[in-house]
Amino acid sequence: MTAPAPIPWIPPAVRALLLADADFTAACGGRVSTRLPSTVTFCAQVRVPGLNSLSGDGVAWSPLVQVDGWCATTVPGVDPEQKAWDIAAHAARVLGRARNITWQDMTYSGRVVEGPIPDVDTSRGESTPLYRAIVRAELTVLVAAAP
Repeated sequence: MTAPAPIPWIPPAVRALLLADADFTAACGGRVSTRLPSTVTFCAQVRVPGLNSLSGDGVAWSPLVQVDGWCATTVPGVDPEQKAWDIAAHAARVLGRARNITWQDMTYSGRVVEGPIPDVDTSRGESTPLYRAIVRAELTVLVAAAP
């Protein structure tokens, strides 16, 4: 049996929380990952761009979680800016209401600190922009002590 990681891997916990919400799942079509697929219609991406230790002993952490709502211009009948915004706004609602959520060996609560922030990504070409809206939330994570 392997010991738990000293710093928890946060994205799966956030993904599980988001997908437990029916409105969020409907907004993103259940497509939530840490990576963007090669072909994007619409989806959500979970990232952790920052992590601070709160206790210095590996028990309390404060990760900055970012959820990006993405939508391509190729989805028929969908305004991509609105769709990206809706995905991010639903993520903000879920993360902002998260209180004492237990996942594996940790418990966490959330607080939205920024967003939704609209953006356009043209890295895949000017003719195929991806619309994005970003939400950032700060979590307070407590890790159970190892036995």
